[in-house]
Amino acid sequence: MVNRLNKDRPLPDLQRVRVEDQTTQRGFDTFASVLRAVLDFLQPFVQREKWQPVVYQTGWEDFSRLTFKKNPLGEVIIQGSAQRTSGSSTVICVLPIGYRPSERLFFGSVVHDGANYTTARIDVDVDGRVLVASGATNFVPLQHIRFEAA
Repeated sequence: MVNRLNKDRPLPDLQRVRVEDQTTQRGFDTFASVLRAVLDFLQPFVQREKWQPVVYQTGWEDFSRLTFKKNPLGEVIIQGSAQRTSGSSTVICVLPIGYRPSERLFFGSVVHDGANYTTARIDVDVDGRVLVASGATNFVPLQHIRFEAA
């Protein structure tokens, strides 16, 4: 399954079957035509979107590659971790239109403050901002964030 991820067309293309018996050939052709129509109908639902890297706000960078995508059900999924490298901004990144929630969402996270692990509240706002609303910001894992796009 992994080798099919992020390919343009995850469902297979049908090959034409050739047999000598005309009745059997008509049966195969009819079946293939129905199967092709079903596959064409299902294609948009199984099409996998590629992971997209976030655009960091000033003072933030990857700890482990931070990416996002939308699954076929319309859920936005974020994976990876960020770290603050300078400044005091709590806004990690801004998600593009189409990847934002309909209301402000709150997530809990275990973060690292430079010396210890502690908890933090991560918000995803309707304007697309992903931010640390409270808690430490040195190391922020975000792989647990999943929500329905507006």
